[in-house]
Amino acid sequence: MEIATEESFHVAINAHLLSGRAGYRSAGVHQYIYHLLRHLGGEGDGLRYTVMLGEGALPLDVALATLRSGWPTGRAAARVAWEQAAQPGALRRIGADLVHGPVFVGPLLSPCPVVVTIHDLSFIRFPHLFRPANRLYLTALTRLSARRTRRLIAVSEHAAAESVRLLGISRERIDVVYHGVDPAFRPLPADEVAAFRQRWGLPERFLLF
Repeated sequence: MEIATEESFHVAINAHLLSGRAGYRSAGVHQYIYHLLRHLGGEGDGLRYTVMLGEGALPLDVALATLRSGWPTGRAAARVAWEQAAQPGALRRIGADLVHGPVFVGPLLSPCPVVVTIHDLSFIRFPHLFRPANRLYLTALTRLSARRTRRLIAVSEHAAAESVRLLGISRERIDVVYHGVDPAFRPLPADEVAAFRQRWGLPERFLLF
């Protein structure tokens, strides 16, 4: 996709699934959004960003503009209603040139081009593992969003291939952008590993799960 490089190109990001609370809500897609925002807004990228939020506070300190909806989008029904009913108007008011839906779904009536990220399609592949309402919502809105989006981001070649096969999306419309790796995940010095093994009585080779 060709995009303008002038300073005024304005990208909105739907961050309503960010959570400042401990628990499963702070894993998975929260981590994706959290670290995406942490690394945006570098000097010279020629873009400006607006992070779209619900009621909660942005759980990180970044120099990005924010727009709060005031909707209680910690509840799924309110978030879905905001995404499809209120988000298009908000995008129009802030003059967004592009909106990124980082978790499967974008606004179907968006006034600007939409990009969405596909993490996996487990709700289509393994429907019995999802509650009926969640499965129906994700399946329907992901299909519709994928067909209307300008570009699709897949986090792996596998997700890209499944998007082609299960969503009917042309491979030419998909960009694979792999997850980054947090600096915390790195080989430790040998003395630290040895101390850990000694503390827990572990052999030289073991499997931790």
